[in-house]
This record gives sequence, structure tokens and C-alpha cells, in this order.
Amino acid sequence: MVLSPRFWRMSAVLLVAGLLLAVLPLFLFAQADTSAAPAERSLLAPIGERAPAPPALPPVQPNQQPLDGWLDISAVLPAYFNVSDPGQAVTLTIANNHPTRPAEALAVTITLPANFIYLGTQSVTDAQGAVPFSVQAVGQELIYTLDQGTYDLDAGNQVQIVLRLATNCQVASGLSLQVTADYLSNGTAYRDIGYSDAITVQRGNLVVQKQPANQLAAVGDVITWTVLARNTGLGDVYDA
Repeated sequence: MVLSPRFWRMSAVLLVAGLLLAVLPLFLFAQADTSAAPAERSLLAPIGERAPAPPALPPVQPNQQPLDGWLDISAVLPAYFNVSDPGQAVTLTIANNHPTRPAEALAVTITLPANFIYLGTQSVTDAQGAVPFSVQAVGQELIYTLDQGTYDLDAGNQVQIVLRLATNCQVASGLSLQVTADYLSNGTAYRDIGYSDAITVQRGNLVVQKQPANQLAAVGDVITWTVLARNTGLGDVYDA
């Protein structure tokens, strides 16, 4: 049997292709960096080629917003305040009408309307008697700490704060006191906010008259006038 030249050409091509397939992996391996054993090679890219690290997450913060509670807040006001009033008493009551739960570590903040002046606290009491307290005035806020911050308002009990307030000449009518009660129950923070009724402010109006308006007199005569001051406003007038 005689093989044709075409057969020999095909055989040569297949032989060369086989040699290339055998030699090519060895060539590529020789070109690779084998300076370090696989166990010793760094798995990190060079610093200049690394992708930037993601920003750190902020620390988890507990929820500090107090929940609405169950305390009842009320106020007893004078019938009215006067402009430049020298001082009148206001009674604030915070009642715990819950059947079982105490209001623990009760703290009270009273926010005065503009141009009202804090004169002092007459008393802080509950059903057992006087409650130790301290008060810090910050602007128009009065921050009460009861029993050094350890006062618990038991279920069915109430605490009363009696304070005296004055006004200046710029006070306006129709404003309200705000009372904020912060406390804990079973480790949860609660907050109740109450408002007084609108405060009525009456303004006095002083009218001064001299009688008679004019008098005739000769040399040596004694002349007498009567000066009459009347308050024609709705409020009292002080230090006239």
C-alpha cells in the first residue's frame, strides 16, 4: 500500500499541533513569578492598587426618645395676673392614676411664658408630706429634682408644686405654662407634657387730675390744689 503525499502532510501538521499543546503550558509556567512558594505569596494587592475600604458604620445608639406616659398634669391659676404683678401663687399637680405602675425617678420641668418672673417655690408635697427638692432656673425653664433624683410617684398618688410668679411691664395675656414630667417604668423612659389654661393678664390705667385746673391768687395768698389719681383699667397698679 502506497501512502499519498497528502497523508504525510496531514500527519506532520497533527504532530506539530501536538507538540505545541504539550510545550505551551510549560512555557507559561516558566514565565510566572515563582520567587515565593504558594504558601508564602501575599493575597493582598499592592497598597496603591487596593480598592478603598468602605466607611465604618456609626455605633448603634439606643432609642432615647421617651414614650408617651399616663400621668395627669393640671394647674390652678389666679383669676388674673396684673402687669408688673409683685407675685401670686400657682399650684401644679402631677397625678399618677395608673392602677399599679409607679412613675420612677420623676423629674419635672416648668416652662414659664415670656415676661413671667420666678420668685420662689413655696412647697412640694405628696400624700406623705413634704418632698425634698432642688430647683434650677435656666432662662424661662425651672428644672425640679425631687428627692435627689430618686423620687417615685406611686400609683394612686400625686405631687403638688406651689410656686410664686411675678410679671414685668411687657407681659402679654393669653399665654400658658408648660409642665413636662420625665420618668421611668421597668427601664423604659416616658414623658408627659401638660399645659395650663391661658393666663389672663389685666392692665391698669392710671389717670391723674389736678383740681381746680387754674386759680387766681394775690401776693401772700395760700393756694390749695387737690390731686386725684384714679385707676380706670382692669388690672391693679403697683408702686404708683
